Amino acid sequence: MIFAITSMNTAAVAGEGGCGGSGTKGALVGGAVGGLLGHSLAGKNKLAGTVLGALGGAIVGSVIAKKLDECEKQKMAKANVDAANAPVGQAQTWTSDTRSDVHGTVTAAAPEKLADGRQCRTVTNVAYISGQEVRETPRLCRTPPATDWKVA
Repeated sequence: MIFAITSMNTAAVAGEGGCGGSGTKGALVGGAVGGLLGHSLAGKNKLAGTVLGALGGAIVGSVIAKKLDECEKQKMAKANVDAANAPVGQAQTWTSDTRSDVHGTVTAAAPEKLADGRQCRTVTNVAYISGQEVRETPRLCRTPPATDWKVA
């Protein structure tokens, strides 16, 4: 799990500062750096490290994640991975260990097959942070036979 923590810390730093309101730059930089770190730190299972590092890094650069602490970011990233691999509509939940008013759900829509062979799923992230509801709907894609989802 070190690779996920390391990539999320790097992604959080990459997402701060000069990023615009959408969090796209932070997501892209975080995803790239997270994937590289995950790949290099995963030991024997390089694929798993790359997948979780890249997806986790991209998610951590999002608008919601900018309002979360590191532990909350990890929980949200795991919920996104779990939702992408879950049946349609099966909500994945996460809850802050330190703030009672911070929690969220992630639900994935049905997979779509694109003309280029990719499979994509839109996930809906709903976070409740200090009484405020925040929503994002990133699109995750993969090219079979690959099993890893990447933010499109």
